[in-house]
Amino acid sequence: MENHVALTKKWTWMFGVIFISSFLIALLLLNFVATANDLAKPLSAGNTTCEPYPFVYTAEVLYGSFGKARPNQCYPIAEAAKFDLIDISPQGYATPRWCENPSNAFQAIKALNPKTQIVLYRMGPGQYITSTWGSVGDGWAWIKANHGKGKPDRWTALGVSSQDYLVALPYPVERAMELGNRNWQTYWMERNYTDIWVNKLNNMDGSYADGIFVDGMQYSVSWTNNWCAESAYNSSNAVCAQKDHPSTYYDSQTNTYKQALWRQHYGEFLEQAVPYFQQRQLKFGLNAWRINDGNQIALYQRLGVLAMEECGFLCTGQLQLDRWEEKLRSLQAAVDYSYLTVNLAPGYNENNAAQAMDNTFCTAGVCQDGWQWLWYSLSSYWLAYEPQRQNAYFYFSLWGYRGSFWFDEYNPRYLHLGMPKEQARRLENGLWMREFRRGWVVVNPTLDTKLLQLPSGQARLLDHTNFKTPESAAVANQFSIPPLRGVVLLKEPQPSPLSCTYLPMLSR
Repeated sequence: MENHVALTKKWTWMFGVIFISSFLIALLLLNFVATANDLAKPLSAGNTTCEPYPFVYTAEVLYGSFGKARPNQCYPIAEAAKFDLIDISPQGYATPRWCENPSNAFQAIKALNPKTQIVLYRMGPGQYITSTWGSVGDGWAWIKANHGKGKPDRWTALGVSSQDYLVALPYPVERAMELGNRNWQTYWMERNYTDIWVNKLNNMDGSYADGIFVDGMQYSVSWTNNWCAESAYNSSNAVCAQKDHPSTYYDSQTNTYKQALWRQHYGEFLEQAVPYFQQRQLKFGLNAWRINDGNQIALYQRLGVLAMEECGFLCTGQLQLDRWEEKLRSLQAAVDYSYLTVNLAPGYNENNAAQAMDNTFCTAGVCQDGWQWLWYSLSSYWLAYEPQRQNAYFYFSLWGYRGSFWFDEYNPRYLHLGMPKEQARRLENGLWMREFRRGWVVVNPTLDTKLLQLPSGQARLLDHTNFKTPESAAVANQFSIPPLRGVVLLKEPQPSPLSCTYLPMLSR
């Protein structure tokens, strides 16, 4: 009996040891699996433990015959859905430019990514597009017949010398209008809304769109010194026999434009139009061309618009280095409104092939391939954007407004330095630098090569050639930065926790 009791106690003790050991092993295995799963998570907006925000908010602009550079000269819905913001015409919902030829491309994009914002292109009230694809309301002939020359409520602008309608020489389908006419402003708002979102006229449908995007909304008189009297314009050879100026906004005594009056009317229009669309749950975007005036910025802040700076860090193929810091400051100052920086690289052309990014394009004596121009403008964006605001969008293209590509640089699985630790700062030698949790962004907005000494520690220099294989980059604390170049310096070693390390490093 005693032996039986002793044996029972022994087995009970052994069972307890085995149970506790098994429990501890299982706990360790669970911890290992959890750690492995954590390491496998992409560094994306979905992994809020690591990065609650993307490293770049991307925009795509799809005008006209977009997708020309792609195979079969069409644009895939799946790629469009990767972008955060799309600017496209109201007719773009149903066009053979889409590879899949969906009945409603906007609906198809939203099905793949409900967060993609779609805004619809329209010309603002400062000009009128005479072609049917862009005309507002009842058309140019109706406008002239009812609100043109000699009419008591004239909406059309007239030349100060010719007293004729005015053709915009850069875009001859445009005619000058009276921006400040309140009746014209109201007509413009109501017809754009009802024609696109209610009656869906002229093959336009805004059912799955998020707002309107208004072109021709620069903070100065449009097309100064580039207007032609309509009767003096030869459309067959684009020759103008009599240039003129819109009489309301031109002082013939001093031969200067009345910018203050234009800006007054500009503000009056926005004060009326932005709330009109916002009350209908629609965003209001505009092409400001350049954003650099304090009153202009205050107006945008107060109304909460989406403002495009078309003249971005790369200004329609040009540099404008004397304005580079101004653009940086404007982007930094965008707090209560959204900001879209457009960067059209040197050599951009809608007829470029898809492989154009590998080609070399020169400006100001500096020759770089498309990837290096991308990194220069994208790094400039990173110096200024504040991720928690979720309001700064980036567009880069070698194909104008016929669409670009979703580059791997936009993918947070490949490129994400975490949250910024400071504001961008200018170094004594002209370089600009900003520290993030996992590294630094450095931009050289000068025409000379500059030497950078890290403030502390070591790093690996990343660019297009190695950002997906960072282990191939040498570790150093001093770097030579060529002119007009943007780079990422990845901290070595990476800061803890390991699960939030720069993702490509986990493959080492």
